[in-house]
Amino acid sequence: MKVVSLILRAIVDLVFLVFPARFFYGKNRAGFVFLSNPRNIHDLYTKYPFLKHFNESITKRALRYMWPFAVAKVYGLNSLDKKHVSGWIFGISLTAEEILKDKTRARKKIKQAIRLAENYGLRVVGLGGYTSSVTDISEMSKYIDPILTSGSTYTAVVSAESVADIVLKYKKNLENINIAIVGATGSVGKIFTHILLSKNARRVRIFSKTLENLERLHKELIKEHPSKDISYSVDLSNLSSFDLIVLATNAPSALIQAGHLKGGAIVYDISQPKNISQNVVVARPDCFFFEGGLVRQPSSIRYHFDFKLNGGSIFGCMAETMIIAAAEFDKGLVKEGDRAYVELLRDAGFALGFTPYYYELNTHGNPR
Repeated sequence: MKVVSLILRAIVDLVFLVFPARFFYGKNRAGFVFLSNPRNIHDLYTKYPFLKHFNESITKRALRYMWPFAVAKVYGLNSLDKKHVSGWIFGISLTAEEILKDKTRARKKIKQAIRLAENYGLRVVGLGGYTSSVTDISEMSKYIDPILTSGSTYTAVVSAESVADIVLKYKKNLENINIAIVGATGSVGKIFTHILLSKNARRVRIFSKTLENLERLHKELIKEHPSKDISYSVDLSNLSSFDLIVLATNAPSALIQAGHLKGGAIVYDISQPKNISQNVVVARPDCFFFEGGLVRQPSSIRYHFDFKLNGGSIFGCMAETMIIAAAEFDKGLVKEGDRAYVELLRDAGFALGFTPYYYELNTHGNPR
């Protein structure tokens, strides 16, 4: 029955891709869509178990040619004045690895998904997973009607608040500890670094794989935070001297090894897929590992889609998409990383019932 439902849904969405938006919805737009991609083939098997019966390589090859389609409807989101806000989760059928391997194909599918969102009559499109890492949002936004967001700003906002809370729980102070931010030049990492330095963090080293990008960000940070001790490096072996390590990369596999960490280190992982493997968690019981970049959504929100997250939480990027739609932000207000936008998101998220969320992992990979 699920196979039939999937085929019918895909056919309907193919029709929606072909016909213009006004044919279905006219010019009035409302609601949102969050665009997701499977982290790996196992994510696809979780959502569509019948795919396990087919050869994996054939399945991957077939899905490369699949158009974007709706995988779940989102219910229960209300605006600030208590009006219902419609929402969807769309999927593109490329894994994280495949998106990075064939960015041209990935961008084509993302553009199709945005067109599909327009034809659903939706005014906000959130790029989740790896879809944002291959999209020039500022450039694409010039040519489309919907508001386009990577969700990086709210992910950084809730992550900074969560990190401050975690540090306090361990009787530490941001001002007195050595902090490493891996992936600091990425969209989330950059905003997170600015926010953390705007708090009372003082000693921060930023890491990235590209020296040129690091040097550019370092100059920017020094100019804005001249009293802070800010350094940079491309060598992850230097992590062994840090009390707090924040991971915000777009690497498709784990980067951090057990030998990278000092005793008692706190590791907060925003990355998707995770940059900390279960082997490291098991090997270093003297350290503290947290999964972050998450948000506890209002209890009224529901949908039939399993993101494999704990405690009724969602990704910060999805939460930002919902907040923009529910708070009815104008397109001109949505400016990634902008200080005023950071405060606007924080306040609107709180008013709508979204709260920062994180959890600590035990040696079995489960929340403590």
